[in-house]
Amino acid sequence: MSYKKLVPIIYLKDTKAYSDEALTNLISDDAVSVADSFSANGADEIIIMDLSYDDASHDEAIGIIRQITKALDTPVIAGGNVKRVEDVKKYLYAGAKAALLDESRESNMIMMKEVCDRFGKDKIALIYRAYDKDVIQLAKMVCLIKKQLRILMEFRL
Repeated sequence: MSYKKLVPIIYLKDTKAYSDEALTNLISDDAVSVADSFSANGADEIIIMDLSYDDASHDEAIGIIRQITKALDTPVIAGGNVKRVEDVKKYLYAGAKAALLDESRESNMIMMKEVCDRFGKDKIALIYRAYDKDVIQLAKMVCLIKKQLRILMEFRL
């Protein structure tokens, strides 16, 4: 039996939760309470996009992600500010079920094989903003998988 998952996205910037990447709609100053509300209302997973701008704010975002994963049973997928393999490790050590790579960032696509080999294919997810069979095929070839790499689509009209 197949079903659709409810997977809300929290855009995290300066410990605040936004509903969009442009940061035009502030949900709350407390991202942990937003994640708790999503979880309580039936979310199957929660995606947290870290929109930090420097190492200090990135570490602060990792701390918020750690608080969220400790407070909830709902799996969390974290990404957004992945510049190096170390960032993937930080998200996973903070309790994220998987680290999210962005196909629009060339550096993320380059490191995909390395992080799949190092952390396991089940710990890496890919987000892409337009349906492109070549991107999906590349992701499957790089990680040598069929079902294990989660590919999350974000369509914008």
